[in-house]
Amino acid sequence: MATGKVLLLLLSFWTADGLPDGQFQSCFPFCGQEAEVPSCFPFCGDSSNPGPPATSSSSSSRPSKPVPSSLDFQKSINTRSGRTLLLVSLLENLDKPVSTARFEGRISFNLPSVLQGEAWVPPTRSKSGAAPSCCQLEDVPDSTRSGKPLEIEDLITEAKQAGAVYEKRGKRLNLFDNQVKGTVNNLAEIMLRRREFKDLLSVATSIRDYVSQELFREALVTGHD
Repeated sequence: MATGKVLLLLLSFWTADGLPDGQFQSCFPFCGQEAEVPSCFPFCGDSSNPGPPATSSSSSSRPSKPVPSSLDFQKSINTRSGRTLLLVSLLENLDKPVSTARFEGRISFNLPSVLQGEAWVPPTRSKSGAAPSCCQLEDVPDSTRSGKPLEIEDLITEAKQAGAVYEKRGKRLNLFDNQVKGTVNNLAEIMLRRREFKDLLSVATSIRDYVSQELFREALVTGHD
């Protein structure tokens, strides 16, 4: 019997070269790792989500380390928590351009020119004038274009063929409908077709502002066998 896969979980196993890098050690990628836990992910140690008991009372009294004000893109795509964070951040403010600063201003996706279409809005600087430290995305190789990189027009055509482009991106959909479920799988397949995580991220970022918001959310979270 076919079982659903969680795309975010699947990609959290993915190394930068597209290969699995071990077992997932926590129900949430930041818990139980040495990486700092961002303040906007307050799930580690939640009483509603039982975990291992504390070893001593002194450990709970330790002051928490501050979350770094910058985010290193290359380091992020090489860790499970970093890859998951980058994907989750795409779901923030779906009604705003994908270049909008997210993750408390640490992330602002910038696409290569060939993946910038009519919906593209250049990133803006924060009120302090500082540019986000992440993330400049890269071209995506396309074997069907004689070595030339994938272009946004190709992705939009694929998304239209998948039935994922609506006149109103915010249109509510019946996610229990079998046809809608098929469209979700088709959209997920467009992203999963890429060998390396950085390419998948570029594809997901570039088509985000052209497809249905609900379909994008479901496709990013749910894959298929």
